[in-house]
Amino acid sequence: MRKIIMEKIEEVFYERDWLGRHCIVLKGEGMALEVSSFDPFSRTYPQHTHLREREQIKGKFLGADRVEICNTIGERYRRRTITLLLILLGLFCFVPLLGTILILPVLYDLERERKKIHVKVDSRYLGAFKKIVVYRGGRKLEYHSFLELLQ
Repeated sequence: MRKIIMEKIEEVFYERDWLGRHCIVLKGEGMALEVSSFDPFSRTYPQHTHLREREQIKGKFLGADRVEICNTIGERYRRRTITLLLILLGLFCFVPLLGTILILPVLYDLERERKKIHVKVDSRYLGAFKKIVVYRGGRKLEYHSFLELLQ
């Protein structure tokens, strides 16, 4: 299991676009950590990021003693699965019933994609992770998706 650890969070920026891409930039100790996730179902939200959402995210990370991003997800497996699903979808899209059956795994894959957290450190992509752990004082808080951060 691979972890990315950042200590002493000094600045936090959060942005969500109308396509459902969430992005948090954490800065501290001369390092910038960009955490992003794709959530196509968040299009139910307004098209721009509200100040309230930015403040919620800031409150969860700003001043944290340590932030850990855990549990690497295999990129090769994800790409292979998506390619296989797209090939199968292309083969059977002419038959409505089979097309409908094949859309369900694609929706499932989109749901799994929503739960992934993509990480960049100083513009270098490090991979996809399953959760963020924030330590503040003696408390430990775990978040498994960006929607949990907004609650």
